[in-house]
Amino acid sequence: MSNWALSSSEDEDDKNLLPASKKTFPSPAQHKARKLLKTTPKAVKLSSPSMKPLFNSIKKLPRTSIVIDDSPEKPSRKPDLKKITKLTRTHGVIVKDDSPEKPTLKKRPSKPRLKNISLYLSSQTSPPPKLPACPYGSNCYRTNPEHFKKYSHPPKRPAAGSSQSGSLSKKAKLSDKASPSTKVNDRRRDPIHVVEASSPHNFLLTTVAGISQRFNNKCPQPTQDEKQFIPNALALHELLSMGELEKSAQFNYCIDVEWMIGQYPAKFRHLPLLLVHGDKGNQEKSLHAQCKTYPSIEPCRAELPIPFGTHHTKMMFLKYKSNGGLRIVITTANLVREDWFQRTQGMWVSPLLPPSQKANTTRSPTNFKEDLVAYLAAYKQKQLYPWIEVINQHDFAAVNVALVASVPGSHDAGPAKWGHLKLRKLLKEHSIRTDPSWPVVAQFSSIGSLGKDKDAWLCSELLNTLSACKGLTGLRKFPDCKLIFPSVDDVRCSLEGYPAGGSLPYSIATAAKQPWLPALMHRWKAGHCGRTEASPHIKTYFRVSPFDTNLRAPWFLMTSANLSKSAWGSLNKAHTRLAVRSYELGVLFLPKFVLGANATHFRLSTGGGGGADGGFPLPVQMPLVPYGRDDEPWIWDAKHVDAPDRNGNMWVPQ
Repeated sequence: MSNWALSSSEDEDDKNLLPASKKTFPSPAQHKARKLLKTTPKAVKLSSPSMKPLFNSIKKLPRTSIVIDDSPEKPSRKPDLKKITKLTRTHGVIVKDDSPEKPTLKKRPSKPRLKNISLYLSSQTSPPPKLPACPYGSNCYRTNPEHFKKYSHPPKRPAAGSSQSGSLSKKAKLSDKASPSTKVNDRRRDPIHVVEASSPHNFLLTTVAGISQRFNNKCPQPTQDEKQFIPNALALHELLSMGELEKSAQFNYCIDVEWMIGQYPAKFRHLPLLLVHGDKGNQEKSLHAQCKTYPSIEPCRAELPIPFGTHHTKMMFLKYKSNGGLRIVITTANLVREDWFQRTQGMWVSPLLPPSQKANTTRSPTNFKEDLVAYLAAYKQKQLYPWIEVINQHDFAAVNVALVASVPGSHDAGPAKWGHLKLRKLLKEHSIRTDPSWPVVAQFSSIGSLGKDKDAWLCSELLNTLSACKGLTGLRKFPDCKLIFPSVDDVRCSLEGYPAGGSLPYSIATAAKQPWLPALMHRWKAGHCGRTEASPHIKTYFRVSPFDTNLRAPWFLMTSANLSKSAWGSLNKAHTRLAVRSYELGVLFLPKFVLGANATHFRLSTGGGGGADGGFPLPVQMPLVPYGRDDEPWIWDAKHVDAPDRNGNMWVPQ
């Protein structure tokens, strides 16, 4: 029969453990435990049969930590506290007892069978606070001690063959042996397989921490009728691990150099990297200072000739070794941790583009290659010329999306090369004629100044573009325009809470000039893909059928462009010139190129038969939910103190 011992240094007046207002020990066994806790400073031995009710009583006590002593039996001596090993659970002991009455307990891994077990209830020292898990897990590259105070990290496993391997638990060792389910899981998380599973559209979201893992990586698609298709998802470090890199280029707006480099596999962090940005003045100096740590990084500043313009494009080029091909990724995420952690972001990942046998002869049916070269040439930067040459040396025949870009400047409206005029041109040429009852949906993360009323620009010039299709001439009726922008409650209840609103710029001054705008607004909802609480930084524009069933869309656009004239451009009174302030980039999905020449619509749900064929994973949940009477759009420089967010914080901007 094994012996059990209980020791406590609890003060009698500790009201945190034993509240006077509650009768916590109504049973004799519980009364016995209370008496022991109050009066017994030394170890008291109890036989195993009497331990079960006492142990059940102890489990009900708050703020306890259970530890075990593996030392051999020494009845005459106090237990050696140096040999006490803390367990990972606070109300259980993972051990095995040899007594006839065995509790339902598990054997400790890689330890000899225990002959004596000592159970200690630490009543004065509460367990250390549980830290949130580091989003990078075992791949974390940080060395700052402050980082390790804020986040927990899994134990590092020694390399294969290391002498430390004996310290691993049996559970850890067993996990190295792939079971059938593990192999399936690994395949579901393999980034190349995830991209291939997203064909033919190759539209994905970024992974999100804090949601169900079935909505990350390769997602199981619904089988019930009228359920929306779910986008697959990838993390940045997965995107950068899909082949042996030779060099890469990153175009972005906001860049944390140290974090970005940490997302590259270690063996690629010394490779040439072109960093295209729009920073000026002190911000540019700060960026260059960060780059000095990494000699392989070459900064390249995009010129912004018009005030208040930004370099808002988010794109990467990944060139692989030994004629391994080229991959292009266009996203909506900045190169900062927050954007890839708990926010909804979109991306288009190109198929692997092989080297072409003859330069400039392999074109995409959407003219993607020529449009991309023209966009890069518009920067007028010599550092981009080698990448233009690389693009011309690769086969783009497999690319089935069209490029929609904005470049700062005053442009001739005739060629319609940039801004919303480029989108209008593509829709007029390739989008099927659509009834005005099909609304236009615009979803974005920032709002600019749009005019004194909805007809000043939004529901006239821009809606004229978003409702364009083949066969329309002369006067026509415009469809409804439905806007999706997070409300105050959407931000407050998000995974990040109010801090998510720091990436949703809409100011008090701008909102005061356009009080008509909330009437067009709808809440952010994405429950079908688990992202209602993941604040949206993605920008999407599409047209959708007005039906409750058999949802369809004649086109879909993912872009960096928010709802502003700076991003899309504004025509002069004569409609001959388009003024654009910012660099923007997006991809347009058209059924005839993605699905085949005879396709006219994307199916957005499983209704109507056909399985996943012809389906498109819309990131927005349908039907849309309009703002209620008490809903207000999020305004980032206003105080929000009526209610705390899910993390207990208020929002008081400086």
